[in-house]
Amino acid sequence: MLEQLLADLAGEYPAFREVFLDERDIYLTNSLQAAALSKLRSKGYEALVETPEPLKIVGVVGIGHVPGITRLWPHDQQPFLKDIITIPPPSMTSKVIKYSYKISLLAFGGYLVYKYVPMPKLLRENIHVIVQKVITNVNDTGFRYTLH
Repeated sequence: MLEQLLADLAGEYPAFREVFLDERDIYLTNSLQAAALSKLRSKGYEALVETPEPLKIVGVVGIGHVPGITRLWPHDQQPFLKDIITIPPPSMTSKVIKYSYKISLLAFGGYLVYKYVPMPKLLRENIHVIVQKVITNVNDTGFRYTLH
């Protein structure tokens, strides 16, 4: 029943199957294979040949991954692992969204400060003079401002 559900989902959403099933099967199979190799190296291959006891590795996985792991077990998964665990660089769109979000938060914070933090009386009475000095200095010298 679970395999039928996964097959139906894969038919409608192929990317779902690739990410949530196939890539995880490869990763889990590689992890189990690495554990098996580690155990082989720790016991020594010769010791395992002398005793007919099979190698036992325990892995707790979801029931949907068992058929994929069983199918992939005889093959080395190391060559496919690099493509799965590599995180692609962020796209230009994601960078623009990230910086837009930060700028909007700063603008909103500035608005809240402007709206709810009381301005000192001296600054309120002389704000037009300060703004005029800034505008004059920007026009004359190009963004150089000194407060006298």
